[in-house]
Amino acid sequence: MRGGLSVIAGFMLAVASALPATAFAFENCFEAAAAHYPGVDTNLLKAIALAESCFVEKAVSVPNKNGSIDIGVMQINSSWLPILTRHGISRDDLLDACTNIDVGAWLLAQNIRRLGKRWKAVGAYNAKGEAAQREYVERVRIAYNRLQRHEFSVARFLSGAACKAKTPRRATALAQRASSQPIPTLAGKAFTRVSGDDRE
Repeated sequence: MRGGLSVIAGFMLAVASALPATAFAFENCFEAAAAHYPGVDTNLLKAIALAESCFVEKAVSVPNKNGSIDIGVMQINSSWLPILTRHGISRDDLLDACTNIDVGAWLLAQNIRRLGKRWKAVGAYNAKGEAAQREYVERVRIAYNRLQRHEFSVARFLSGAACKAKTPRRATALAQRASSQPIPTLAGKAFTRVSGDDRE
């Protein structure tokens, strides 16, 4: 991870203060976060946010089976709070879209570092079990492909449009193979590995 997690709070505060409070500014948070972590794809972050919260900035989940909750647009699990707090990021901070998106990008970058730039790294963002990961990957892939084809924008969802990217209940053969397939990159951009993992 370039620059370390400790700079996220200040970095995203600077980004947020430099942008107007509009849907366009919210969308720029994805671009800023992707730029902060080499190899993390802007549209992939947006697809994850769509699958996780439908771009709802203040979304807070009901408690999970282990008692944790998921917070904000990228649904950051509260089990990360002890680590995030050491770097100056509180639960309330995660309700800020730009901070939340940057933390999500950091988590995704760690998964990619461990698992490679493959869809399995995306599945691991949300779930541990293989079946749950396959279903999640399919949801993200649908959203990612729609973003790549410019079928919708974040601004459309922020303006009140309903969340449309639903996952078919059946796990398709494509989804079953997805965990071993490379994640597409924009404009053929090469993946650069991040360094550092706070869980190691």
